[in-house]
Amino acid sequence: MRWVFRRCARGSDELRDLDVYDIAFLAGGAWRVADSAIVALNRRGLLVVRASQVRTVEGELPGHPVERRVLAFCGRTRSVEKVRADLHRSIEIYEIGRRLAAWGLVEGANRRVTRSGRRHLEAAGRDASIPEYVLRGAASLLDAPAQRPAGHTPAAAPRPRPTPPRHRGQSSTTGRKFPRLDVDSGE
Repeated sequence: MRWVFRRCARGSDELRDLDVYDIAFLAGGAWRVADSAIVALNRRGLLVVRASQVRTVEGELPGHPVERRVLAFCGRTRSVEKVRADLHRSIEIYEIGRRLAAWGLVEGANRRVTRSGRRHLEAAGRDASIPEYVLRGAASLLDAPAQRPAGHTPAAAPRPRPTPPRHRGQSSTTGRKFPRLDVDSGE
């Protein structure tokens, strides 16, 4: 009886309209939402990512609260890890998890995806408008060939330095000579 009541209270099995950050939360939790926001803002030209640093660029104010949080936090250059950590514990991502839990798509303190949540993820996987990085993570972008700006020529690879020759009785790491030990001392 309790199971029936819980199912009725949370709603039926119909698919809800979820935005990309709801789907990102189902696919990988708060960290996936943070990564998806950084990538989405970067692709729209509102955020520049260089090495491990993130910097905002003047432009439109995004409509989603998670994206607004990223831009507000990155008023100046920040490390990607600091941005991710700030988003991970932000009220905006907490609200996504709370809303998905109220709909019965995640459960428990660690926001485990339910059967209904998995059905929503499967439907999102069939939707061509959902970016790949939302479903599979930012690491999926590494599989794609690197895109270089037009007119950019790659720097020449550094030439390897020749290895200095080693002599008998010399350490390979420090180059210091060790005393030679005779195995058969004859004593």
